[in-house]
Amino acid sequence: MKRKWVIVACMVVVLLGIVAVGATYFFVNRKAENGLKDLVRQANELSKGENVSTINKGNTSDKTSGWMTYTDEKYGFTFKYPDSVQVVVGDTKSTSGDIYVSLEKSYIKDLPESAPMGNDKETALSDATAISTGDASVSIGMPVKGSSKILNIDGGVAKETTTLAVLEVCNVQFKRTAYIYSNGQNPFRIAVSVIANNVDSLKVANSKYFVADASNCGGEKRWKDTETFYKDLISGKTDPISQEWYGLFNEIISTFQIVK
Repeated sequence: MKRKWVIVACMVVVLLGIVAVGATYFFVNRKAENGLKDLVRQANELSKGENVSTINKGNTSDKTSGWMTYTDEKYGFTFKYPDSVQVVVGDTKSTSGDIYVSLEKSYIKDLPESAPMGNDKETALSDATAISTGDASVSIGMPVKGSSKILNIDGGVAKETTTLAVLEVCNVQFKRTAYIYSNGQNPFRIAVSVIANNVDSLKVANSKYFVADASNCGGEKRWKDTETFYKDLISGKTDPISQEWYGLFNEIISTFQIVK
């Protein structure tokens, strides 16, 4: 009888040990799992923070309240712009003023199957899908590194890019673009670009970012380092002319609304 109780006691001790080990394993792993989830969440928040535009949507400042309003009845969107700025539609360059707004608009189904620099239907669909997940990396055009960022637009998804040069070594431009995709059964893509006309003045005012290249560009200067210029631009360290162009894009896009 005594031996039987000893066996029972031993079994109880073993069972308690198994329970204790199991409980310890559960709580340790649960803690590790929660810790991993926190790390993933923090990493996601950091990556999103670096990838999201700081433009304040719905800007109702006194400066924009007196601006002109552009309205497109077909696609159903509006935005405001200063009366000193011309709005052109399509692949047209304005010759009026230092800065102008360029609009390119199309239903996604009407975009070509094949087009250079990501302006085809498949790339547009991929871009819209990626933006909806917080990814602004789908390549359209030739944006400067680090300039593709998610924009907050009601009724759709959007991103912004900055382009300073395209293809040719001597090419110099100052162009900020918002690619905006609507929701709904027949989605469209609107490209709103704010472009500087006064490139020569910008070169002079930002001469340290340019270099002479007589063999390729003749008497014109080309970019020396677009990435450094862009970092200084967004930090407010470049000249007043480039800051005006950069800031005007923010103000115009802050007023953009999809109205249907």
